[in-house]
Amino acid sequence: MERYFLSILIIISFMLSCISTNNNSNKFECNLIKVPLKTFKIDPFGHIYTIDNKNRLNVYDADLKLLFEYYNNGLGDISYLDITNPRKIILFFSGFQKMVFLDNTLSEIGRLNLDFNLPYDIRAMGSSRDNNIWIYDATDYKLKKIDSNGKVILLSNPIESFLNINIVPHYIIEYNNEVYLIEEGEGIAVFDNFGNYLSFVPFKGGSSLSFQTNALIYVKEAAIYLKNYENKFEADQKIKAVPTSVRTAYIFKNYIYYLENNCLQKTIF
Repeated sequence: MERYFLSILIIISFMLSCISTNNNSNKFECNLIKVPLKTFKIDPFGHIYTIDNKNRLNVYDADLKLLFEYYNNGLGDISYLDITNPRKIILFFSGFQKMVFLDNTLSEIGRLNLDFNLPYDIRAMGSSRDNNIWIYDATDYKLKKIDSNGKVILLSNPIESFLNINIVPHYIIEYNNEVYLIEEGEGIAVFDNFGNYLSFVPFKGGSSLSFQTNALIYVKEAAIYLKNYENKFEADQKIKAVPTSVRTAYIFKNYIYYLENNCLQKTIF
C-alpha cells in the first residue's frame, strides 16, 4: 500500500513539474517593460506611451519609470494614439467612432462622439498644428479638418478623384504645412494644410512613419531608415537592421526604440 501511495505521489509531482515548466515556457519575458505591448510612441520630451495587450495606455519617463495610466474597457480597442500635443492626447476608438481627449497626466478632459454628431465613417485621424483634428471620412472619401466639437472647418475633394487607387489610410500626420494620409504597406497621399492634393508616394512594405527634426523615420524590410526631409532627392539612409517582425520604431536623442514580438527594445543610435 505504501508503495502504491508513493507511486501516486511521484506521478502527481511529475505532472505538477510539467505544468510548471510549460507555464514558464509560455511566460512573457522583456527587460524594459514587463508586459506585452501592442504599440508605443515617444513624445518630444522623451516620455514613452505604450498600449499593452489589455488595451491599457501607460506613460513612462525616459528612465522607464511608470508615471500615469489610463484604462477604458467600454469603448473597445484603441485604434490610434495621437500625442502630437502631449497636453491634449487623443485616443481614437474606430469601432465606436469616438475620440477621447486626455491631459498630460492621462486624465480624461473630453470626448467627441463622431457617430452622434454627423454620419461619419472615420478610418484615420491625426492632430493638426492649429489644435484641430484631421480625419479621413470614408462616407465621401474626403480629408476633413474638424474642431473638437466635430464641426467641419475645411475639406478636400474626394480622394478617389485624384488617385486611381483605393487608399485606406491608417493614420494622418501634419508636418511642415503638409498633411500625410498614410496607409502602411501601400502608400501616402500628400495634401497641403488647406486640403489641396499634392502627390502620392508609394510606401510598399513600409510602416511606423514619423517625422523628427527635418527627417522622416520609417521601418521597411527588416531595417530602420532615415530620409532627409529637406533634400528629398537624397538617398534614404539605412540606420539600423532589425528583426523582420519589427513594425514599429522611433528615435529619441541617441537611442532607437523598437517593438520586437511585443517587447520594447532600446539600442544606441
